[in-house]
Amino acid sequence: MGVCDQLEPKRVFHYFEEICGIPHGSGNMDEISNYCAEFAKDHRLQYHKDAYGNLILRKKASEGYEGAEPVIIQGHLDMVCEKESGVEIDFAKDGLELYVEGDFLRARGTTLGGDDGIAVAYALALLEDEALPHPPLEVVLTVDEEIGLLEKEKGIIGVVADIIQVEKKYETAIETALGGSIQNIVTDNEDTAKRMIGYLKKNKLGRATFLPLTSVKNPRKFANTEALSGRGVIGTADTLVRTDDKYRDVAASLLGNILVIDNVDHAVELAAKYRHSIRMVTLEGELSTPGGAISGGAYKNNSNLLGRRREIDELEERVRKLLSSVREMEEDIENTKARRTRLRVDLEAVKNEIQRKSIEQNTARLGISQARERMEEEAKSAASLRTEEREIGEKILEIRKEKEDTGRELQASEELEKNTQERIASLQAQLEEEHREESAAAASVSEWELKVEKMRQTLEFKQNNVDRIEGELQRARAELAEILQALTENSAETQRRQESILEIGRTIAAAHDAQSESETKLKESMEQRE
Repeated sequence: MGVCDQLEPKRVFHYFEEICGIPHGSGNMDEISNYCAEFAKDHRLQYHKDAYGNLILRKKASEGYEGAEPVIIQGHLDMVCEKESGVEIDFAKDGLELYVEGDFLRARGTTLGGDDGIAVAYALALLEDEALPHPPLEVVLTVDEEIGLLEKEKGIIGVVADIIQVEKKYETAIETALGGSIQNIVTDNEDTAKRMIGYLKKNKLGRATFLPLTSVKNPRKFANTEALSGRGVIGTADTLVRTDDKYRDVAASLLGNILVIDNVDHAVELAAKYRHSIRMVTLEGELSTPGGAISGGAYKNNSNLLGRRREIDELEERVRKLLSSVREMEEDIENTKARRTRLRVDLEAVKNEIQRKSIEQNTARLGISQARERMEEEAKSAASLRTEEREIGEKILEIRKEKEDTGRELQASEELEKNTQERIASLQAQLEEEHREESAAAASVSEWELKVEKMRQTLEFKQNNVDRIEGELQRARAELAEILQALTENSAETQRRQESILEIGRTIAAAHDAQSESETKLKESMEQRE
């Protein structure tokens, strides 16, 4: 179980612990540089590693972020190696012994190298993570950066690569010409160089070459000046670099006797002409040395130390642009947040409106449903009413028919009544005539005739009241009986008239019966109509 297994983020501290197990003091970069190169291979990442161990690891953008600006992550691989008195450790071979103390991760008896190590660990963890959405990533891992701490020592000026500038088209040629001397350290004098050598020995930080300005003076000039006019010759290498005048002798001592040629064919031609006595380098990096040796071929990558400053400037410019873009994006984000807030408010209002409309819609749907139900009920009721209407129509037709029949019966009854009345009138006329005749015959008959007249008037007045007519008739009969009894002794004429009166009574009774029958039929017809 590792010391850092319980620390978060787990993968970051996993790689930090692995880095701390690899010796990586300044000047001792091979193992840590190879470790990072193997990491790139294992994770199928594009990478470039130069001859000095500097690396660039690239990871393609995750899906959906292909058009985003690349993000550059930089860290350095070396650490400052210091130890406490009495601690036995060989920084060139041994890793660090880590332990956790409270909230701190420490190295026992030595420096931790936390600033550089944690940067590299974070970079490797990011490159490893396949779940994290990301734009294109470029991780720049440099070596021997901590040697720059030696600049705190008075008299340290810097490495050769830091004091010269070269146009891009000459970078490969100049770096090839300088070779390993490109990382030689320039000091102000020999004493500073001696102190730095003692520092490296004491801390077992490896070896370095120093160029004291006080000892690098009056460098030997290029002897074969006629060769400068040869085909393809661009000039001596020192004339193709820019540097401060105080460093001009350093540049001349390192590059003043090397010719820069445009291509290898012209270099071979010139070397043969001057019996392989001139050191030459081509623009593509082929090197021809005195004695006839020629080195060349393909570089594993296009990275070089001289180009680093230019690349750093370019990267810094990209960083400035990216920072500007970040600021613009942050402003856009703030504006977007403000718009989002407004949109959320609007969305909430729309949601409320939708809810209100939904309630209205549901209410309307309920109303429509109820209206449909009512319509269906009304339709059923209308159908029922139409059926009832048809039935009523049929009944009306029946009633009309019955009315017509009743009308005809009533008309017949009225006709019968009329005939009866006419008969009665005729009979009454006859009776009156008989009465007059009877009055002339006998005074006693006058009283009877008067009663008969009264009976006739009562009959006319009570034509529609059968019971009354019948009562009157009964009284008339009673009176008639009395009259008949009183007239028994009358003459034969009186007897004849009495029989005539009886006949009239029977006729009236028959008329009464016919009228009663007609009224009964009329009443039954009216009840049926109702």
